[in-house]
Amino acid sequence: MALKHKGRMKDSLPETKLPDGSIEKLMPSGNKVRFYPFEIKAEDLPEIASQSKFNPRRYEDLKLPAVEDIFPSIKESKRNAYPIYIVGSLDNFKVIVGLRRFFAVKNVPGAVLVGYRVNHLESSDECYLAKWSDKYVAPSFVDIGLTIKKERDFSELSARQLAELFDVSKDTANMGQRVAKLPKRMFELFPAYQYVTFRFVQEVSGLELPEDKLNNVIDITYEKFLSDIEDYSKEVESPQYAKLSKSIQNFILKQIREPIAKPENPWQDFVKVKNIKTKVDAKGRLSITLDEHVEPALIEKVFDLLNEGLR
Repeated sequence: MALKHKGRMKDSLPETKLPDGSIEKLMPSGNKVRFYPFEIKAEDLPEIASQSKFNPRRYEDLKLPAVEDIFPSIKESKRNAYPIYIVGSLDNFKVIVGLRRFFAVKNVPGAVLVGYRVNHLESSDECYLAKWSDKYVAPSFVDIGLTIKKERDFSELSARQLAELFDVSKDTANMGQRVAKLPKRMFELFPAYQYVTFRFVQEVSGLELPEDKLNNVIDITYEKFLSDIEDYSKEVESPQYAKLSKSIQNFILKQIREPIAKPENPWQDFVKVKNIKTKVDAKGRLSITLDEHVEPALIEKVFDLLNEGLR
């Protein structure tokens, strides 16, 4: 999968490591916040992670193909190499940084999730950590769109404001807004959101289909690709996922596109010479083909007539 790696970002916040293993960070709000180390067994992790609204990646939508780059190392070492950050108690917390690591550890029996915990964070500090510290693999425009769909506050923002909020281009934010208007079920057909293309969303959203028609197409697509979709929960990596995703997109587009009627050729019966053919394209343009057996003198007469008639 062509995951968009940005390089694991070093936290630029000033911090102090303390003897008990905790770290103290000077946050954007000006507060000094102390984070305490923790470990949780994979078996004790909740099924669904509560997450920061400022992190556009959606935990509940993650599948194994979306963590193919980190899953092998976590499976081998039985723990995540880079710590996650959470807010709250160990019994009731919200993930600020590390949703993909949380998901990968959760799917490795016997693994341990390691990270740092704090009881409370100011909204500005939470936003900073979620935006700038969880970008090893950039969330896709589909992630952003589904976050806009879920968070009512974000749905009222302009594309420019969303671009600033999520640190993406205005075009990406605009595509996210398109995603927010489409059924989430459609995107769940894919192994990971990174496989969904701009072109696909542009065309589907541009058609402005009735909701029932689009849902019917989604149902048909699900049935057709059911065995492949079921494999997402078992296979971490597959060289066929990109090809499969393209097939899913093309199948959906074929179902929703209006059929183009083949134009009639009124000249077909008019031309009765076997060495001359006529063809009318979708835009109604006429093509006349004269093969190699047509006498040059006849071709010259045809062009003389055309030149005379088009003056």
